[in-house]
Amino acid sequence: FDNYDVTRFDQLILRGCSADGWPIRWESDGGTYIRDQHMRDMMADMGQPASHGIYVHLYLNGLYWGVYNLCEKAHNTFWAENLGGNRNEYDVLKDWVELHAGSYDAWNEMTDIADGGLESTEAYQRIQGNNPDGTRNPDYPVYLNVENLIDYMIAHIHGGADDWPGHNWWAARRRGPESLGFMFTAWDQEGICESLDP
Repeated sequence: FDNYDVTRFDQLILRGCSADGWPIRWESDGGTYIRDQHMRDMMADMGQPASHGIYVHLYLNGLYWGVYNLCEKAHNTFWAENLGGNRNEYDVLKDWVELHAGSYDAWNEMTDIADGGLESTEAYQRIQGNNPDGTRNPDYPVYLNVENLIDYMIAHIHGGADDWPGHNWWAARRRGPESLGFMFTAWDQEGICESLDP
């Protein structure tokens, strides 16, 4: 992948861009084959972890199958390669809060804090592992990477992602003192840029 230092991949997949391809698209002239990769590229352009991808022509045993989006999946190796550490140090969740790796412990603790309300400066800083004055408190776990969440929300709101927020996402958090908090990345966003209507 261009402009990408990662060279070790656990899983690369061939995405058929099915919901954004002309044979399956709801409107016959609406298939672009670029929506999902565009969303992931937007996250990368904002400096956030994002699955990189390229377009390839697929041939199997000499038979042409068409254009596919070859990309990496956001499994725990993806996060370790992008953020550091070992793949076994990551809690990874996806679609509908399904656990992919690690445990739900930190996720549940984070959502408990969020459910209690983040209106106070103390709660807002606490979810980031900080004292009320914003200084890092090593006794507090870092649950959420707020900068990442802001960029993630901007990308999805800007794109008008209609198959989200409950569905089609990945999130991960490294356990231990090196944690940056849960970070989110776009996935399977073939339903963006559907309309110019507000």
